[in-house]
Amino acid sequence: MPQMIAHKRSDTGETQSIRTHSEQTATLAAGFAIDELKEIVSACGILHDVGKYQPSFQRRIRGESIQAPHALCGAKAAKAHYPKGPACRMMEYVVAGHHAGLPDYGGKADA
Repeated sequence: MPQMIAHKRSDTGETQSIRTHSEQTATLAAGFAIDELKEIVSACGILHDVGKYQPSFQRRIRGESIQAPHALCGAKAAKAHYPKGPACRMMEYVVAGHHAGLPDYGGKADA
């Protein structure tokens, strides 16, 4: 089974696995969080690139010229696997916006 790649350096071709990247991101993010949010922030780090396991993303990172969005996959995983409520909503929001920035979540006037 080929390595599941999260990142590939254009200058050297060196790769980083999704697992290594996600674990390092989780550790780094948790280091910035207050104690009460460390577990949630760590989970966001693990989930943020789960969409890179898609076959289409793996083809793209190996050089195929195709679109392969991945950020929403982690947000959907958070929604599916964590208890509903404010913490889960925060996880979905952060993971979905981890490349594009946080979208305008809207307000009461938008209803």
